[in-house]
Amino acid sequence: AQLKISKGITALALFTVLYGTVFYHIVEGFSWVDSVYFAVITLTTVGYGDLAPQTNIGKLFTVYYVLNGLGIIYAYANSLYTRQANKRNAENSNSESNQEKE
Repeated sequence: AQLKISKGITALALFTVLYGTVFYHIVEGFSWVDSVYFAVITLTTVGYGDLAPQTNIGKLFTVYYVLNGLGIIYAYANSLYTRQANKRNAENSNSESNQEKE
């Protein structure tokens, strides 16, 4: 069940970056590379300031994009962390079981 949730969140995170990329390319006229760069930098709240939306619709979309995207990116990062923690716990549990048998 956890793996299905992780796959769903991963797909949602990728879709979020994709629709931001397409929006910034079409509306703001950014190159494809700049569009991907800006979408990721915006969602991760790094915001170097080297690119910024110039149109009113671009600015309004960015507000919406950040407010919705932050939760999605947080959930994605949390799912990665949870998966790694569960993997480590399972490995530790197996290791302890093997030591008890000896």
